[in-house]
Amino acid sequence: MNKIIKRWKIVPVKEGKICLIGYVDDVYTQTSNIVNVREGEVRTESGSIYTLTQSEMDISLWELQLQIKRPVQYGILKQNKVL
Repeated sequence: MNKIIKRWKIVPVKEGKICLIGYVDDVYTQTSNIVNVREGEVRTESGSIYTLTQSEMDISLWELQLQIKRPVQYGILKQNKVL
């Protein structure tokens, strides 16, 4: 079952990885590392699938930070229409 995440952003973490941060059922959550993406959702190392909507994306400079620190992953996210 997919989890709905609100006010989400994707951030760089250790060892060149990225993770998802946001609110799941009104609880602030940081996921395990993202391992797979496709339009409108991401899958994490723990096997969880999160549904993402553009209207729930956090509005801040996180996307620019991700583009600078993790350009390869940023490109994959753009190519798969997650961003």
